[in-house]
Parts: sequence; C-alpha cells; structure tokens
Amino acid sequence: MVIYDPKFGRPPLARLKAQAFRLAAEAIIVPSVEHFAGGQVPEMLVKQLDVITVTPEQTYARWATPPSHCAKA
Repeated sequence: MVIYDPKFGRPPLARLKAQAFRLAAEAIIVPSVEHFAGGQVPEMLVKQLDVITVTPEQTYARWATPPSHCAKA
C-alpha cells in the first residue's frame, strides 16, 4: 500500500509512477477513478502498467485499447 502526503510537494502521480517503476509493478489497484485528477485514469499511467479500480470494478490494461474515458496525458 502506498499513501502520499501532500506536504512532500512532489505531484502524487509522478511519485506513484516512480514507485511502481522502482518496484517493477505490473499493476496498481485504486479505490476508484476519483483518486485521479478529473476522475479519469491518466493514459500515460496505463502505458506503464495496468490500473485496476475497485469501484466500479474495471481494469485499464496497458496491452489493450484504453477505454474511451481515460484522460489524455
């Protein structure tokens, strides 16, 4: 589990990508798309790894065509 505190100043998405890369993660699991700016999964994140949302249950797979509601990065 990775939790970010805004007092560190670095954008959470950049920190998440760096942490996922460092750990060689294949996927991340988030409670919902509301955890991302604008309530959309960033396309640049899906290019790096799979993003799985709990509510609603959805997988944004990097090896598939991204759903049309992914945010352009």
